[in-house]
Amino acid sequence: MEEIYKKIVNENGICFCNKEELNMTNPKDFDGERTEFTWIPFYEEIAKKLLEYKNKRSQLIEILYSSLKEAGLSSSMYKSDETEPLKNIDPLTFIGSFNRGNKREDRIKLANIIAGKLGLKNRLSDNEQFLSIPILNSQKSTLFFKHCPEEDYDKLWNLFEKALSYSFEKQGEFAESFDLALTVKGTAQSYATMTCYWINPYKILSVDKNNTDLLEEYGIKVPSQLSGKEYLSLLNKVTEKIQDNEIKEKSIPEFSLSAWNNSKQIQGDIKMPEQNNILQYINLLKENRNLILHGAPGTGKTFLAKKIAEGMNAKIGFCQFHPSYDYTDFVEGLRPVKTDDASGIGFERKDGVFKEFCKKAILNQTGVERQGSDNFEEAWKSLVEKLDEVNVIDIPLLSGKGTFPIELNEYGTGLASRTYKTETRDEWIPGKSKFFNKDQLYNIYKGLPGTPAEGHDNYRKAVVKKMKEDFGLKDYIEIIENKSDSKNQKPFVFIIDEINRGELSKIFGELFFSIDPGYRGLDEDGKQKGIVNTQYQNLLTGTSDIFANGFFIPENVYIIGTMNDIDRSVESMDFAMRRRFIFKEVTAEESAENMNLGEEAKSRMTRMNEAISKTEGLNSSYFIGGSYFLGVTDFDKLWDLKLSSLITEYLRGMDDDNSKYDRIKDAYFGNETPNN
Repeated sequence: MEEIYKKIVNENGICFCNKEELNMTNPKDFDGERTEFTWIPFYEEIAKKLLEYKNKRSQLIEILYSSLKEAGLSSSMYKSDETEPLKNIDPLTFIGSFNRGNKREDRIKLANIIAGKLGLKNRLSDNEQFLSIPILNSQKSTLFFKHCPEEDYDKLWNLFEKALSYSFEKQGEFAESFDLALTVKGTAQSYATMTCYWINPYKILSVDKNNTDLLEEYGIKVPSQLSGKEYLSLLNKVTEKIQDNEIKEKSIPEFSLSAWNNSKQIQGDIKMPEQNNILQYINLLKENRNLILHGAPGTGKTFLAKKIAEGMNAKIGFCQFHPSYDYTDFVEGLRPVKTDDASGIGFERKDGVFKEFCKKAILNQTGVERQGSDNFEEAWKSLVEKLDEVNVIDIPLLSGKGTFPIELNEYGTGLASRTYKTETRDEWIPGKSKFFNKDQLYNIYKGLPGTPAEGHDNYRKAVVKKMKEDFGLKDYIEIIENKSDSKNQKPFVFIIDEINRGELSKIFGELFFSIDPGYRGLDEDGKQKGIVNTQYQNLLTGTSDIFANGFFIPENVYIIGTMNDIDRSVESMDFAMRRRFIFKEVTAEESAENMNLGEEAKSRMTRMNEAISKTEGLNSSYFIGGSYFLGVTDFDKLWDLKLSSLITEYLRGMDDDNSKYDRIKDAYFGNETPNN
């Protein structure tokens, strides 16, 4: 198997993590004691059981139909036509029967009925939340089209088997089965990957929209269509980054849960505001480019900001300011990274979340022209193939005074220059070797340091020089020229939640100048306006970075901030920043309408806010917004657990605070008297 593995690496250029990382199977190795993923043992047991039905598919179909009937669910999605039952089925579609867009209770009921018919030990609890599980579209619940050829079902069974037994040694088999499965009409990439994730969630990642969006935030771009080789490369890259803590989530299920939470973080069960209201905000943002939505607590400002961006059909970025947030998080900074030198650690300049967002906005512009040559992948493949053939290549030192040997590292993913104990090269000496991975050599090729500390970079430069001389590597050239017409560009909206909670001068730095609406786009001479040198600009000079000559905010980038009016940090927002934004209040009454509150909730909120407005020392900034009442049925509990402490905090230090508290409480419960 080692030979097969090396062949896959050498011929296909796939980057693998090490065998030990890939073959980890115990969830505790990844997650410790995690309680969110209680579904995993059940799914693993049902998947293993289904292997027994590969040659008993008619029995599996009967189990499906009888289970759906017992659960009171329709079986129409599992018919060859309106009346004819299926004659064949695959195991992924079978498991998908309780992973569709049905009610949670119905999914649990059906899954447990199936478990009983299969004789399983595990059952899903009544509280199962199915966290991190992507589901099939209810209108397309099979991985095949009806009346497909028999061999298509066999391809899906094969994918199921290879996904279930997926390991380091069997990656090539899985890649082959994945490619074959995608030839089945009706098996989309998203369906193939999500169903494989169900049965082997600690090793296989679902390529659904939520996950690909989060991967993009980690700098991993996922092609719209993956081959088996590319899918393996993605899986190994994600696993490697998890192990190296470059991805904060500790396992693939935890990553999938974060992706799902990210998709929901600024959403809610809220009615879409009236279109005219949204257009009003959209026009404000387009005219001024920078908008702050402010108002009382709980008025749905963040939700509204997202709806504005969606109304513009914009790409959305998001962050939340807080007292510890700074320039390195927002613009750029030095971050610790692992290195190959003796210290084992160095520092590398990394873009902050806003600067990275601006790069995406520029590259999205249709008028951006990219020119140049970059054939590193091709030359790397040639080098690896040669090393696979001859084992060792001598590389001339840049000084011309000698050579050093290179060979493939243990896993075939990078290069090593080892010192051996004997001339037979049977045993090499740890601590006296140098290792150069592909990414480090690619950095050298682009004119960047191989590692932040630049240790052993002269050796890397010598390797790149050899690749140019003997393996067809061309000089790296990239020219990016912006000739775009901003009127026709896709808008990018960056939302800063609780913008007033951060120390703005520390976070924005020289961007105070660039975010001014008047400094977007090109001047009369066709030069970019608003360019500033960032704090680490010297590290970009002479590189191919888009902002190598200075940072600017593209004309298609818009900024929306949100802030609570009663937050004490509101007063810290200086006039220089205020001048660059327009401010629009979101009232408590508007929030009640936007959130589609029931009549009782609106009545209680209105009475309480009227009492607050009559309270000396308080005003409309202290009103209670609709989000406090969203989905509430027990209004006594709402008061006891949330509103009481909030009102107490409002009144802290005031004269006669107890009587003021009682008047607001009476108003909430409908017992108010007509005094002020």
